[in-house]
Amino acid sequence: MHMIDPDGNRLPDREGEPKDTIDKAAVVGQVLCDLDMADLVVELVQNELDAGSTRTVIDFGERALTCEGNGRPIDRKAWPRLETLLGAGGDVEAKQDGDRSKNLGLRPAFLSGDRIGIQSDGLRVDLTVRSDRSKRSRFKPGLRPRTEDLLVSEYNGRS
Repeated sequence: MHMIDPDGNRLPDREGEPKDTIDKAAVVGQVLCDLDMADLVVELVQNELDAGSTRTVIDFGERALTCEGNGRPIDRKAWPRLETLLGAGGDVEAKQDGDRSKNLGLRPAFLSGDRIGIQSDGLRVDLTVRSDRSKRSRFKPGLRPRTEDLLVSEYNGRS
């Protein structure tokens, strides 16, 4: 398909790649408007079932919500999905279990707090809705990349 000017003349093709732009804050905010905490609980339980857990504890604590299970650790294919602020199936491979349509993962946790910490098998990722440290009140979703989980390392006697 070619672009045509108002006089019906074909416009020349442009060089280079188109710029990829998205207002992340607006998109994440719009998605969160359509969610509730039940979506998060369903996601947490489904993740634990997918990991083969036989025991899962979800704690709605005073300062944090935590979920712990005895299933398999997060695998190398799942980390990129967890490190993506929203969605999967484009640049990031979607989960192949076929029973999820939203691909929102743990994002409903932002309904109860500004940060999602994901820990598994000695690794950690943090998603935040306040990534602009100079403007703490600004809604600006961001990611702190995967790193060694120092709390686990200290607990296990590693440095």
